[in-house]
Amino acid sequence: MNSIKKIIWLDDDIEFMKAAEPLFNNYDFELVKCISIAQALQAINNKVSNFLLLDVDFPNNKKEGIIFLEELRKTQPKLNVVIFTGYSDSDDAVRAIKDLNAIGYIKKPILAGKKDEIIFFKKMESYYNSTTKGSNSLKTFWKNEVIIAALIGAIAVIAAAIIPFFSEKIKNNPQQNSQSVKEQNKNESDSVANTKHSK
Repeated sequence: MNSIKKIIWLDDDIEFMKAAEPLFNNYDFELVKCISIAQALQAINNKVSNFLLLDVDFPNNKKEGIIFLEELRKTQPKLNVVIFTGYSDSDDAVRAIKDLNAIGYIKKPILAGKKDEIIFFKKMESYYNSTTKGSNSLKTFWKNEVIIAALIGAIAVIAAAIIPFFSEKIKNNPQQNSQSVKEQNKNESDSVANTKHSK
């Protein structure tokens, strides 16, 4: 069974969140639904989750989500935030990533069909998994140690295989053989010359 991934979702449209919740559950996400900034702040301060799905388009103020994130970063610089946006809000989403340290954004809708659903939750899982890597430092340490040991072992095996090959190649190097022949011929010439001289 897959582990449950708990996230805080801030959106002013409670009916939309209720309709989407079964889909989230199908992909092992547990929602903490918030329809106001006050509710979201309470969930964040209570450390319900370290992952916030933030709708930036509020009916009374189209910039309210971004303004909230600006204020949030003053007290929660490490909170993982994904912007949930309509197509017209992509500029705000880009700014949120560039200037406000959001880890990504996902465009609406998610209820338009199976294809949109799959794309949405693949991105959600990717974003969520990226935030949980290294959460267990000891496990990560040992995992890295095993990888390093395996790499060292692989390098040793490769080295043991290629060193004899290059040694043989050097031994049979034509240039070296040619040089050896020249030296042999020179030695023979010197020997003949010495023989004649002695006579």
